[in-house]
Amino acid sequence: MYDSTIIFLLILSLSHTRFLNATQPTKAKISIYQNNRIINMENVEKISRFQFLKNLGFSGASLMAVYCGVTMTSCKNESSVTPTPTGGITFDLTNAANKSLLTKGGFVVDKTNNIVVALSNENKYIAVTLICSHEQQKEIVYQTNKWFCNAHQAQFDNTGAGLNSNGKKGLKTYTVTQSGNVLTVS
Repeated sequence: MYDSTIIFLLILSLSHTRFLNATQPTKAKISIYQNNRIINMENVEKISRFQFLKNLGFSGASLMAVYCGVTMTSCKNESSVTPTPTGGITFDLTNAANKSLLTKGGFVVDKTNNIVVALSNENKYIAVTLICSHEQQKEIVYQTNKWFCNAHQAQFDNTGAGLNSNGKKGLKTYTVTQSGNVLTVS
């Protein structure tokens, strides 16, 4: 019998695999860990996650709980982007932590709210989500008048539009207003 940890890891790996439509069966080579050995299986027909979980013996509510839990986290969505609080998020420009926002090209990363704020070369404050649309890595920084993801080099212009294939989905942008020495991101 398979160890439950191995089955769980197999389910997780399947959640990040794209399967073809069931009307177009394909063959694949997979490896399974069993009894402290790796078993290679060739020409195994690919099946949907739903069918895989059903074959493992999941049924009814447990099947739907596992299936929905796995598939919802494997999809790209903006639900992982933290919504701004009512009234917005404020940045005090007199605070030493925000000192870089006084220089063109400078930026501040707010990991609590998943937001990056920058002062563009056009002397305008701009803000985007910290979470890259390519693979949801929290790696967005501001670099040479554009947004850049350190994880996979996705690039975005100041409006959040993608500049390369990894950035093609764009970034969520926020409105920045200034009142004296206080920036409000909403």
